[in-house]
Formats: sequence, structure tokens, C-alpha cells
Amino acid sequence: MRAGVNPLISQLPTRPSATEGASSSSLVEATPVAQQRAEPATRATVLAARQRDIDAILASADEIREIETQLLALKTPAQPDAPDAPAMSQAEVQQAIARLEARNDIAQRAVATLGKQCEQARAVVEKLNASLEEKSNRLEQLHEARTADTPATSRPSPVSTSRAELRAAHSRRIAALGHQVDMLKSSRNKAAREAQAVASRDTLRASATVGTFESIDYVSPEFIVKITEWLQSLQPPQGRSSRRPADTERHLQEAITTAFDRIAQIGTQPQADPQQALQAFMALVLHPRLKPLYPVVERLLVEDFGRSLRVSTVGRRVGRTMDQMNSVRRWLNVTPAQITTRSVLKVFTNARANLQAAVQRQSRGVMFGDVRIMGPEIARAVAQLDTVIAQLTEHRAAFQAMLEAMEKQFTTIMDIDDVEAMGQRVAPKLDAYYKGKIAELSAERNRLTREGVPGAKTGEPETAGPGQSGVDIDQLEIRIGRLQGEILQYANEHKKEFEHYAKLGARHMTVSDEVEDIGQQLSAHRETLKHLREGSKAQMRERAARGNQSEQLENRLGQLWEKVMRDPALLQVISPAALDRVVKVHVGQTSEQMQARMSKVMRTGTFVSRAAVLRVIAEVARHEVEQPRSALLAQDRDAFERVAQGYPGGRIDALCHHGRTIGHGVRNSARGVEDSRTGTSQYALEWTHGQGARISHLHPWISPY
Repeated sequence: MRAGVNPLISQLPTRPSATEGASSSSLVEATPVAQQRAEPATRATVLAARQRDIDAILASADEIREIETQLLALKTPAQPDAPDAPAMSQAEVQQAIARLEARNDIAQRAVATLGKQCEQARAVVEKLNASLEEKSNRLEQLHEARTADTPATSRPSPVSTSRAELRAAHSRRIAALGHQVDMLKSSRNKAAREAQAVASRDTLRASATVGTFESIDYVSPEFIVKITEWLQSLQPPQGRSSRRPADTERHLQEAITTAFDRIAQIGTQPQADPQQALQAFMALVLHPRLKPLYPVVERLLVEDFGRSLRVSTVGRRVGRTMDQMNSVRRWLNVTPAQITTRSVLKVFTNARANLQAAVQRQSRGVMFGDVRIMGPEIARAVAQLDTVIAQLTEHRAAFQAMLEAMEKQFTTIMDIDDVEAMGQRVAPKLDAYYKGKIAELSAERNRLTREGVPGAKTGEPETAGPGQSGVDIDQLEIRIGRLQGEILQYANEHKKEFEHYAKLGARHMTVSDEVEDIGQQLSAHRETLKHLREGSKAQMRERAARGNQSEQLENRLGQLWEKVMRDPALLQVISPAALDRVVKVHVGQTSEQMQARMSKVMRTGTFVSRAAVLRVIAEVARHEVEQPRSALLAQDRDAFERVAQGYPGGRIDALCHHGRTIGHGVRNSARGVEDSRTGTSQYALEWTHGQGARISHLHPWISPY
């Protein structure tokens, strides 16, 4: 659209010539040759005047744009510090505090209720202990009495010897029956656990079966649940945390050292146990500093073992080992262990990158997993993640070797052998067998305890030696046997009370820990609410100051705009009517206002600002004066009409492309009303009597396509 630069621009005179200062009458009386010599000078003078007008318009545009920019900055709300971790509003924090206070009340009541129940259960247990201790003391007294009443020097008669043997055999029989009952109960528990493990492995094997059209690497949600249970069973039970303040930094460093020392042993010591290394690594990730990342790491390990078991299952079906199945995958670096190693390292690296970004933004708080860390804790977490990432990078090969060893151990556990197959057939019948056997032995033991020592044979003399000590010893033996049976029966009957007390104590400790956690969250949210309230007061003061500044700038802008609208330099380029129309119709229009005009026009647009309008007017004028035949420089109507004859219809109606976005608009199409940006303006030039050539129409040009 732009033509070459007019050569007259480079030949502008430094001062007006004598010809330029001559009167109009002298120009009329001059000869034709003189007229030909005076015409370029006159055109150059007009061109210089238009250039000065354009420069004045651009200066006004820059001044207005500066004020508009300041107004926009004052009216634009401040952006949050951490766009990746949206901050909670004051209302949301208050709601969270209300929810936590409600939970805290419930937990406090639960602690109080469990405390009372624990006291009641402890009273019952203490009473049972006292009763059991009393029975034990009585049994000890009976043993002492039996020892004291036994004659040391008297020679036992054959009858007393026979009864002593019967008593000893009777006691041994009762003790043996009690021992068998205990052994059967223990064996029953072991068999039940083994049967449960067999059933769990059978379920895992069934889930690991690969269908005809299934991918080996697909791990179903049900399969994930089963492997997660298996993986969590490898971890030692977590004890109750101490209420004393712990040295978290030292414990984390010890956990890092322990985990990676054991992982490093996998690559150097063939006899190293990979399960211990895996337990140490998972204990490291379970540390409070890294615990937000634990669910992701656990999911990656579960998927790794799931994929390895499916690979092993396919290998058994086709007669290959897992190493043979993974040979091509290892060459392509896509074995389950290699994928998991990269993914675990990526989890820690991404977490560090997010925290580093928060440190660079100087954020007051950021979400780390489902935990919000504040202030200097962010930089401390970055340093701790750096340590873990450095160790994991250094021992990457050993970490992968640990996973591969655990994969083989996992698939070996899942192998079916004859013993396990037998266990699967026998296990369902074990419970009934053990119940019947235990009941039979318990009944025999109770019967022997009730009946006491059997009497001597008929025909044998009943004298047991000098004095009456023999009869007393027999009675003591009977009482001792009965009391031993009562103690065993008493312990079995009240076993539930002891277990109930232990469970109540565990629940009481768990709820107490929950109360502590809620208290910490409440403290953090109350601190956040305090900061938000202080920030809201500062924002109110800032908004008031911004409002005063905005009002002053708007008044200044209005005064400056009125002055520019009356500027002679601007009115030398555009007619007042065209200027008034472009300001009313094509500046600051909203989408709703433009769409309302679509009933009258097919396309309409608006300039982005008043400064943009002035700049567009100046660029249109410059575009025109740089044409080889410029209508804007015509000195009379005939010269203007000669230029206009070169346009369709004899009317100057053209486009000027500005190389930037000057506005936006709407247009009708087959799809309805559509939005469109524009970088082109459409204008028209007309000759105004008594004024000369002026821009008679100007608006943003909206493409119809």
C-alpha cells in the first residue's frame, strides 16, 4: 500500500525562498516559464507544512498515550505472586478455619471419650490382673505347702509311690494337653496367614494375566490395589511418634545416608538384600520433609512391579525367562526398571523446579504436594531436594539394579509350586480341622482337671506312711491341678478384655496425633488470615491512592484532549466533521455496542485508544504525502480532481496498513457475528471549499473474510 518516498522530502529548503514569499498577484502576472519554476517550490512548502502538522499530531499522540498508560497501570489490579499455586482468599481461609475448628471439637470430644473408655478398660484389666495374681499366689502357696508337707526322711510306701506316680502322670498329661492346645492355636494362626498369602498371590497372578489384545505394560486399577497392599506389607509397622520435638534435619540426613548406602550395595555386593534397600528408600520418602511426594513414588513402584509380573507371565506362557523378554526392551531403554528410575528422578526434579520458581518470585507460600510450606521453609526444601537428587543421580545404576532385583524377587514369590498348590487345596479345610482338634483337647484337659488324680487300685493298703501327711499331699495335688486349669481358663476367657484395652489405647493415641495435626493446620491458617487482613488494609489504602491519581489523570487527559481537538495542525489534515465522527463512533466501543450496530452495517470496528486515533491520522497523512501524486498536497480543486481520477469512481477511497494492531471489530458471516482484529484503516479524501484537501472519513477496516 505504501509508495516510494517523494523525492521532494529530501529537497526541503532550509529557509523560505523569494518565490515562496511572493504575493499571489505576482504569481499570476509571472510568465509561464516563471510559473513552472515557482510550482515545485510551492509544492515543497506545502509538503513541509504537512510534515510539521504530522509531527505535531504524533507529539500530541505520544503525550496522550503516556497519560493513558499511567491510567491503565493504576486501574489494572496487581497480579498474585504465585500463579501456579493460587492463594486462598480471606473468605476461603475463614471457611477452612471454621471447618478445622469443627474437626478439632469433634476430635477433642473423641479424645475425651476414648480417655474415659481407656480408664474404664484399664480398671477392668487391673481388676483382672489382681484376680490372676491372687490365683497365682494361691498356686505358689499350694506348691510351698506340698513341699513342706512331704517327709524328707520317711521312706515312702508302695501305695504312696504309686499315687505319686499317678499324680505326676496326671499333671504331665494336663500340661501336655495345654501345650498341644497352645501349639495348635499358633499353628492355626500361621496356617490362616499362609492361606491368606496364598489367596493374595493367586489374585495377583490372575490380575497379571495378559489378554490376547492387551498391552504388556497395562496395569489395571484392581491390579494396582493388590500390588500396593503387597508393597505396603514389606514396610515395618510404624510406631507412635514421640511428642518431644525431633531434630528433623538430622533425621532426614540419616535417612538419606541409610537409603543410598543400601542402594549402593546392590551394585557392589551380590549378597545384598534388595528388599532392605527398597524399605530404606521408601522410609526416606515417608519422611515428613518428602512425604508429599510419597503417593507418586509409590504409584511408580507399583506400576513397575505390575509391568514386570505381566512380562514374567507372558514369558512363562511362551517358554522364556523375564531376561529374554526384556532383552529388546533393555536395548531400547524401555524396561520397567529403566522407565521407573527415570520417572522417580523426574518427580524429585519437577518438585525442585517448582519450589525454585517460588523462591525466585519471593513467594510467601507455595503448595508442595498437598502441604503448604511458607517463607524460609521453601528454600530449605529446595536444598533438601537437591541433596536427594544428587544422590539419586549418582546411584542411578544401583537404583535400577535394586528395582530389577526386586522385580525378580516379586515374580519368584508369585511362582506356583507343588507345595503352594497343595496349600490351595488344603487351606479351606484347615479352619474346621483346627477348631475340632482344639475343642477335643480342651475338653479332655478340663475333664482331667475336674476329676483330679485317679484313686489307687482296690486291695492295696491306704496307709501312706507315718502321720497324716500323705492324705494332705493328695489333696494339695488335686487343688494344684484344678487351680492350674482355672488359671488357663481364666486367661482364655478374659483375653478379649486385654485386646480391647490395647485397641482403645491405640485409637486414643491416633486421635491425639490427629488433634495435634489439626492444631498445627489451625495455627498456619490463622497466621495466613492475619497476613490477608493486613494485606487487605494495605490494598484499601492503595486503591484510595490509585483512585485519587486516576481522577487527576482523567481530568488532565480530558483537558489535553479538548486542546488537541482544536489543534490547527490536526484540522489541517482531517476535517472537523470526520474527526467528530471517528471519535464518537470508532473509539472505545465495547463489543456489545458494536454488535448493536450490526443491524445497520455489515462490519464495524473501534480503535484501541484516543492516542491510537491520532497516530493513525498522522500515519494516513504521511502515507498520502509520500505518494508520487498526492491529493493531500493539491493547491486547488482541479489538481485534486486530477489525482482523484486515478481512483475507481473518481473518488479517493483507500487503505493504509499500519503493521500493528490498531483496533478490533465485529463482522457478519455465515457462522454469525464474529470478532476480528485489524491492523489496517480505511480512509477517504475530499476537497473542502475554503480549506483544501482533508480526510473526510476514517475507520478501522474489518476484513469481510
